[in-house]
Amino acid sequence: MYCKGADTVIYERLHRMNPTKQETQDALDLLGATAIEDKLQDGVPETISKLAKADIKIWVLTGDKKETAENIGFACELLTEDTTICYGEDINSLLHTRMENQRNRGGVSAKFAPPVYEPFFPPGENRALIITGSWLNEILLEKKTKRSKILKLKFPRTEEERRMRSQSRRRLEEKKEQRQKNFVDLACECSAVICCRVTPKQKAMVVDLVKRYKKAITLAIGDGANDVNMIKTAHIGVGISGQEG
Repeated sequence: MYCKGADTVIYERLHRMNPTKQETQDALDLLGATAIEDKLQDGVPETISKLAKADIKIWVLTGDKKETAENIGFACELLTEDTTICYGEDINSLLHTRMENQRNRGGVSAKFAPPVYEPFFPPGENRALIITGSWLNEILLEKKTKRSKILKLKFPRTEEERRMRSQSRRRLEEKKEQRQKNFVDLACECSAVICCRVTPKQKAMVVDLVKRYKKAITLAIGDGANDVNMIKTAHIGVGISGQEG
């Protein structure tokens, strides 16, 4: 069987009780081989390296899997051997701690005190984020809840119940907004951000987050149909005519 860079995805879909599943895992790369390095066009690594030296923050938003995205990062010189890479679970833990600290410091006095920014990382270290689409939803509190198939009867609510529900909804929105702002702050402390296995909608969402929480001009460059949402969301959108159409 030949598959286009999707061996891990296909393996996860094998039947749980498959008697040869472990044997297949043990033999993989003996029975087959996987190529995970994309061919970059001439001049791409040098161009990206120069943009980074101009203090332009570079975020890579791709549908490729994590291994491929990481290889592209090294090929483009966004990642080096000295780069400390933070993955989804690391980012989630950092943001959880920050949210707890912010909640503990909250109160009446905190509303009148000037905001003090606390960095997530010690200065002088070269760091990068590599985060998958599923972790991105988890971190940004964008996880979809499954709709219940059970028919629920809607009874008229009292004014107090409506007020309580409205307050609860507002608190959730405030928590989500704070969490997303913290993520953007954390990401901007890194030399590079790579979001992999992301959908076209997620690409646009990431660009929108930067527009919303940073006073920066955003530029989105893409060469495929799945980049259109991202290109249209940015302040400046560039579509490249190429192999992807």
